[in-house]
Amino acid sequence: TTIARLTSRLREAEAAVAQGPFSVARAVAQLLPIAVGLAFVSPTLTLLAVVVLTPFSLALSLARRRWRRSHESSMRASDLVHEEMDDLIRHLDLWRSCGSGHHVRDLLHRLGSQAASAHVRAQTIGVAISSANEVLGAAALLAVLIVASQGLAEVDGASVIAFIAIFFLAYRPLRDLGDARTAWLRGREALQTLASLPSPVHSPEPPGDPGPRSGPAHLHVENLCVPDRSPPVGFDLAPGRMVALAGATGAGKTSLLRALLGLEPSALGKVSVDGQPVLPDQVGPSFRPFAWVPQDAPVVSGSLDDNLRIGGADPDLAHGKLATLGASRLVRDLGETKLGAGGRPLSGGERRWVSLARALATGLPVLLLDEPTVGLDAQARAAVLDVLRQVRGKRSVVVASHDDEVLSLADDVITLP
Repeated sequence: TTIARLTSRLREAEAAVAQGPFSVARAVAQLLPIAVGLAFVSPTLTLLAVVVLTPFSLALSLARRRWRRSHESSMRASDLVHEEMDDLIRHLDLWRSCGSGHHVRDLLHRLGSQAASAHVRAQTIGVAISSANEVLGAAALLAVLIVASQGLAEVDGASVIAFIAIFFLAYRPLRDLGDARTAWLRGREALQTLASLPSPVHSPEPPGDPGPRSGPAHLHVENLCVPDRSPPVGFDLAPGRMVALAGATGAGKTSLLRALLGLEPSALGKVSVDGQPVLPDQVGPSFRPFAWVPQDAPVVSGSLDDNLRIGGADPDLAHGKLATLGASRLVRDLGETKLGAGGRPLSGGERRWVSLARALATGLPVLLLDEPTVGLDAQARAAVLDVLRQVRGKRSVVVASHDDEVLSLADDVITLP
């Protein structure tokens, strides 16, 4: 999507070059001899035409400013759509694991409607401005005819006819001049936004989705691995128990969690929930009742409550989980502030609180935690450890960690070579 934005801006800039300075130079070169000819035929009518055209030209200048604001709004709406698309693609694994494809569709529909409305408004004003040149020409000719017919100026019929004939020649360059001004403004805005484009940094829920599961779940894993990235592991996780995946960085802990979620197409092995095998293409809480807290703890575009609702969590319940984690200030400080793409950034610790509170509030029976204490200060780390102690016996937990205190809470520890 960043490439699409870049292409759009370059197209605007190219149009500005093609239709801007060169068109202006051509139009001026055409208008100069026409102006000389008009003044030669009838200085009086020429002066009258200038007097009539001046207020219209000022009004047209104001209209161009209005168009510029509308065009800027259209470009901002387009940028927002692209930013949101980048955000959706970047976090698509999260959407899939939470079974939230409907949120993606609703968001895209809303953004598309906003962008289309802004684009139509800008285009309408642009067409009106382009057509205004014809109005200017018609107004000047009308004034000439009125003056000639009323005898308000000492001009003969032959001069009027010659003046009108020459004046008609000015129509095309005047229109080109106006269109060139519009193209130049669009190009300038495109160039201003090109420098701010971010550097570039996987499917919706399956049909026939029966809905998220609730209640305890028995997880059985047999020879699960991601070739060339993690060794095969197997375990039997009864409700309320905790298994830890330990190992050095790069051992494959995160890859195994992603394989459990069905996010690794090359994964091998078997996963079953309550004795029912889970097929490789079955992704989401309807088939895999897992609440995932990835290590990077992504925040998607939207408010705090929008983020907490992902996966079906109740925001009020999630607020309570934030309080348990010692992060209730986020509810007070953020409110309806937009987070994620184009919004307020959160620190790594704040993102971790949001992601963990969301997972706890979903009520899904199995928690998948990827390095839950990495990057946290002592107080935040202690709060996470307290939460892990509280969920023991209530929720099944699969945690990937090399933190000894986290590992000490697990009923079983699988050490990856």
